[in-house]
Amino acid sequence: MIIPPVYESGSLLDAIFRQSCAGVGLVDTSGYFVSVNPRLCQITGYTESELLQRTFGSITHPDDLAVDDQQAARLFKGEIENYELEKRYIRKSGDWVWVYISCSLVKPPTHTEADHATESPLGLAVIQDITQLKQKEAELIESQKRLETSEAHFRFVTDSVPVMIWLTDASLNTTYLNQAWQEFTGLTPEELLSSGWLTQIHPEERESVRQAFLQAADQRAQISLEYRLKRKDGEYRYMSEAGIPLTTDNGDFQGYIGYVIDITERKQAEFVITQNESTWRALANSIPQQAWMADAEGYRFWLNQPYLDYTGSTMEASQGWGWTSFIREDQAEALVENIRLASHTKAPFEATVAIRAKNGQYRWFLSRAMPIENADGEIIRWFGTNTDIHELQEMQEALERSQRQLAISNRDLEQFAAIASHDLQAPLRKAKSFCEMIRPRLQVQLDPETYSLMGRIHASLESMQSLVSDLLSLSQVSTEAQAFDLIDLSPILKRVITTLSDLIEETGAVIQIKQLVQVYGDGEQLTLLIQNLLENAIKYQPPGQKPQVEIEAINPERHLCQISVRDNGIGFSQSQAERIFRPFERLHGKSSAYHGNGIGLAICHRIVERHNGHIWATSSPGQGSVFVIQLPVPTLAAR
Repeated sequence: MIIPPVYESGSLLDAIFRQSCAGVGLVDTSGYFVSVNPRLCQITGYTESELLQRTFGSITHPDDLAVDDQQAARLFKGEIENYELEKRYIRKSGDWVWVYISCSLVKPPTHTEADHATESPLGLAVIQDITQLKQKEAELIESQKRLETSEAHFRFVTDSVPVMIWLTDASLNTTYLNQAWQEFTGLTPEELLSSGWLTQIHPEERESVRQAFLQAADQRAQISLEYRLKRKDGEYRYMSEAGIPLTTDNGDFQGYIGYVIDITERKQAEFVITQNESTWRALANSIPQQAWMADAEGYRFWLNQPYLDYTGSTMEASQGWGWTSFIREDQAEALVENIRLASHTKAPFEATVAIRAKNGQYRWFLSRAMPIENADGEIIRWFGTNTDIHELQEMQEALERSQRQLAISNRDLEQFAAIASHDLQAPLRKAKSFCEMIRPRLQVQLDPETYSLMGRIHASLESMQSLVSDLLSLSQVSTEAQAFDLIDLSPILKRVITTLSDLIEETGAVIQIKQLVQVYGDGEQLTLLIQNLLENAIKYQPPGQKPQVEIEAINPERHLCQISVRDNGIGFSQSQAERIFRPFERLHGKSSAYHGNGIGLAICHRIVERHNGHIWATSSPGQGSVFVIQLPVPTLAAR
């Protein structure tokens, strides 16, 4: 096949640099970008010209900058040849994304001619957006916490994912390795748990990995490692390992949970960027990903060997539009139309497609392509990859099914709680009423101790009635929900202040209302949300101190409302910030001066959750508290 001129060595490497599906950037010794590709611009949200005026440190999250600066300094001093780490970029919009970067030193050639001086070295960074992976990692950890009482369910979920997952106890003994470990290493569970997994690490890296693990564990720090691991066929694969410490609600260390993923393909992709055309073509045929190139209209003229091996097709049969015969019939026509549309808009192309294997079975792939433009901005080629996401797609579908089943279960429990709470109201009212009727009559007939016991019975009935009422309120968040609409907070705050007027007058509370904006939601539930937060702010005060409460609602982003309630109360330890939103959780004992059933903040959490929002609190003992609620405000078109 004749190679077009654009693919001649240097031109091809420049095209790969500019059109790579990974972000690529060059920085000088002062940290300024000197060259960036479009994918890096897409990841950070900055234009190329904007990035070239910034340092890598200016877009790095402050919490991640120290390590990055330290490693970069060592790289430019020649102490290390390369380094890799996970960190966060702060996008131009203000939000941040997780990225995995691999940095190495690029040394320009030294010219012997007198008029050519040796230039300073540059740092080459290859950047992968791993935000979705981090989100999946967070979801996996959250799922493990929710299902910790059901070991069988946990094992089913972890054995279903294509990621190698591990657990240790507090003594760092490995207690669990999922099915993916057995499939990758070919070892039995018994062999793996008896440190067999450690013997699979490349001998040159085994001891350093062990020491790095122990050093991180000694500090109860997160673990991040890379090493080569032997697969059951004898091949060593590059792996990335991450682990986080597990603790109880009291902060006691329980061990680690972590994952190991195969990053061989990424390592190979990074290698491609620095190699010549022949090396790149050889590598493109060796990676597991399917790769292809097409002309400006989507007519494919080259496909790599993994694609041909998977489909069982030939280069000739797959060229042109022949590749569409392997796309599932109900997707092929729409896929071709979307490719042609992308050719006219010059936008990167992405689609999830089902591709038929040579055995006749379909698997899901994520197909991505980047346009390659000439100096005039015209598309001359497309470079694309197909990544197998079949297990991930199945895992997502399984997760959605589990979420639907959980929603059904929660709804049944809420309905049961509502019915049970409602039915308990009548007998409790009667018992309390009878008690109130009997006590005066028996006062002269009973001895003081017995009469006191009657008083305790009455107080217990009142407490039970309050608890049942709170449970009914909690269940009504879902069972008596109203339709959402744009709502003005001013009349809501007026109603809440009127409802709490006796408490406000009794305590001398000062309520300061600052800026307010409209919110989108259920008016009755938002009223209950504000009332519970305001009542807590007034109630939890040191003896003799007048409550000072500040309420504000702003739009930190266009489609987001943020409500904050700030007080000068007794506060609490930040380590308890998540616990306070659980039902029946009380930071103060029942014998303390602060009464309650531990339901109010649980109701707030349930209301915010129903509104697809987030609620959190920041505090410290004796310094007051700030409760923050963020609620989405959809556009008119979205509603």
